[in-house]
Amino acid sequence: MFTGATKHGLVSRHPVKGGEYLKVKPRERYLTPQEIHTLLNVCTGDLRDMVIIAMGTGMRASEVLGLNRDHVDLK
Repeated sequence: MFTGATKHGLVSRHPVKGGEYLKVKPRERYLTPQEIHTLLNVCTGDLRDMVIIAMGTGMRASEVLGLNRDHVDLK
């Protein structure tokens, strides 16, 4: 926003230009077998099917929700 505002002369200077980026350590975590077991035990019906698809394919929730039941063979 400030880059555009500076470009159009709406502000005299970019207040954060030249500032440092936050340094965040990338975090990657996988479910343990016990956590998978616990998760599947508390999920039922369509939610359980969605969790199984997500874990088996790596699909995001929005991708799983975009699937049509007719296009998925759970066997």
